[in-house]
Amino acid sequence: PVTLGVPHGGSPNSPGLLWIHPSVQGDPDYYAEAEVDSTVEWVENGGTLVLIGPIEGYTPLAQRFGIEQIENITDAILPVRQVQPLLPDVATQWESFFTTHSLRYLDERTFVPLLAQVNGNPVVVLQFIGQGVVWHLTEEFALTNLNLRDERIASLLPAMLRSVPAGAPVIFSMHHLASYNLDGDDLGRVSTLQDWLYTTPFGQGVLLTMIVVFVYLLLQGRRLGPPLPALTATRPREAAEYVIALAGLQRRTRQPHVVADHHRHRLKNAIGRLAQLPADLPDAEWLAQLRRAEVLTPTLLAQVEALLTGYAQANSEADLIRLLQSTDALLASLPRAQTYNAHTVR
Repeated sequence: PVTLGVPHGGSPNSPGLLWIHPSVQGDPDYYAEAEVDSTVEWVENGGTLVLIGPIEGYTPLAQRFGIEQIENITDAILPVRQVQPLLPDVATQWESFFTTHSLRYLDERTFVPLLAQVNGNPVVVLQFIGQGVVWHLTEEFALTNLNLRDERIASLLPAMLRSVPAGAPVIFSMHHLASYNLDGDDLGRVSTLQDWLYTTPFGQGVLLTMIVVFVYLLLQGRRLGPPLPALTATRPREAAEYVIALAGLQRRTRQPHVVADHHRHRLKNAIGRLAQLPADLPDAEWLAQLRRAEVLTPTLLAQVEALLTGYAQANSEADLIRLLQSTDALLASLPRAQTYNAHTVR
């Protein structure tokens, strides 16, 4: 059985493991003299205590055991060596192991250093009190998720468990990791949404459900269509291609009158320049004004009238091709002098 609690909850009822990981500086000092006495008595009766640090707030407990943690002002990076062979299959020399703290003895009690810096300052110390054992570790050797990635630090755990009976209770005293509220005697009060999610069974269930739903939606997602092809440089169309494309479009839509109207307007526009006649006049009125202008011979005038009648009655592509050829021939046969005289008259 494992319990996450603080000293107010009491030590284990039988020999087991008590893990004390100090909080950050500024947390309330909840180790009163009576709590220190009960912890020492529990160790003397066969308990195994693991004390990390300690720092402010846990000083009374550390002083009772006659040890304290100090910070190295110089030579922060010092190799660590194994003093006692309690860690099998682990190198005796820990090269370039980052240590900023060490332990200092406050009196002449019996301490067994297990790991020490090369200058002799201990960093992991074993202390026997009565029938129990106390492990003193600096903060660099706390069994956190980050430190456990180092197999050398992880190898400390089997050595700690040697003195713990099978099935014995375990208590972790580290309230800051569980977001406990130590405001007076109101221990464990949920004050924020994060406290509710992390410290209550229902909140943990909601958090787990949210994670499962998110993973489900992620796995069930579908792409919104195939990936778009990469853009490539394209050649701009020529003018003739637009004409061909427009003709094909009109052919597919089966609207030959659009082509007929276009070339009929082209014919009236070219002939109308000779007599200053707008091409948007109705065919009958346009022909009447063209006769009065007398800019064309009777033969050409008859040809123009025939072409206009043909465009109005065209029903097939063959008719349109024939009319277009006749129109081009007529416009090409107009005398340049006559066109020049017409422009001069205007």
